[in-house]
Amino acid sequence: MSSNIEYHKFPRHESCAEQGCRSRRWYIEDGRKFCQRGHEQTGFTQTQQDEEDWDIKQGKTARRKGEEKEQAQTVLSGREATEMFLQCYQLIVWKQCFFLVNGKGFPKELETIVRDLWGLRLAILHRNQGDAGLERFSSTGFSSTSGGETTDSDGKSLISSRSRRAEIGREHMPKLIETLALCYLGTLLLRLPTSMGEMLNWAARDEMVYARAFNISYPEIQLISLVVVATKLSHPFDDIVRVPENESDPTTVKVDWRKWREIMVDKSPEGLRRGDEIHVDDTDVASMTEKQIDDYLGWYQRTWIDSAEPRMPLEILEHFPIQDLSPQPTEKDDHDERAERLKQVQRNLIIQIPLAVQDEGGRDPETVARPGQLYRRYRNTGELPDNAKAFYKLAASEAGTSLERLTHAVFQTEVMIENWILSERKRRLREEGYMALRNAGG
Repeated sequence: MSSNIEYHKFPRHESCAEQGCRSRRWYIEDGRKFCQRGHEQTGFTQTQQDEEDWDIKQGKTARRKGEEKEQAQTVLSGREATEMFLQCYQLIVWKQCFFLVNGKGFPKELETIVRDLWGLRLAILHRNQGDAGLERFSSTGFSSTSGGETTDSDGKSLISSRSRRAEIGREHMPKLIETLALCYLGTLLLRLPTSMGEMLNWAARDEMVYARAFNISYPEIQLISLVVVATKLSHPFDDIVRVPENESDPTTVKVDWRKWREIMVDKSPEGLRRGDEIHVDDTDVASMTEKQIDDYLGWYQRTWIDSAEPRMPLEILEHFPIQDLSPQPTEKDDHDERAERLKQVQRNLIIQIPLAVQDEGGRDPETVARPGQLYRRYRNTGELPDNAKAFYKLAASEAGTSLERLTHAVFQTEVMIENWILSERKRRLREEGYMALRNAGG
């Protein structure tokens, strides 16, 4: 090896990842970490360079208001990076539970449930390493003072003791989206009336600690798909008249979809609707208004730019100064507004006069459409009429998913239901045929 290689000592309780290797020193070459004997160390990514060395190569030293720039923070790797990640992850879960309990009025038991779920998640991480027991939180709940670190009876970090034994593969590490899943599972176990859509909206509007929200609501998509199918059966989106047979039929009242859209669909705001900023991409910029661009840049500053420790080069920030933004107010509960909208929809229901089968007179029964008949499926969003698209959009937002994904899920549900009906019909025909053969033979 070259004598110019700079060697570093492994931190305490850390050694070469190669089994049997007792090397105590390591070095970096081409962005990769090796022990003194040449074994590559997995799980290491060189994300920062020594800023002083970089400034020397540029022939100058970066200054901040006449003071020397501080040295770059230590970049952790291996077991230490895993330990720090889990501590930060646990702190996020604790803050989310704190918001739900103290900001949204959820019961204190939710924190206990989520804490136990997080302990089970940690147990999955460590079960292949032969660790006994589950990860536990402090007796008072998640720790907010130590970055989420928990301790055992000896005062040693449980996460630390596990992480010293074996490095957990990156593919097994919990994803950020799982923090919302843990909270949502906690509400399900407590049978609280909360949807995944509400959870994602709180995250998207920056009320709940989170930076990026993605769809994880498969069970809720199944449930909302059945709700959409039931709505299409009882309140179709087309103008075909379907006559109920008697007054006890729930389809004697029908939703006036034109009125429903006027009542339920919010008018487009002048700027960006809070929570929509996270969905903006480069293709939207050309069509955005000045107010929408201001709203997006304000959201970006609140979410990604820290004035205390800016991640952008100082030279850029000096040319484009950032103004202080007032904190976003927490949105009020819209329960009363939603209840009033529901009452308006009910006041505009269409009454349908029932017609019994025996009252059809001399008319051909096939000319009288009944509820559930002439049912139409939509394969994609392009086939949705205006009324259906408005309802699908609202249903998708409640489930925390996209219009395209819900449309596909509803179509799949409809196909499954139709196949089940056909199989049941065939089963009954087989049973009737079997009974007829038995009776004939008897």
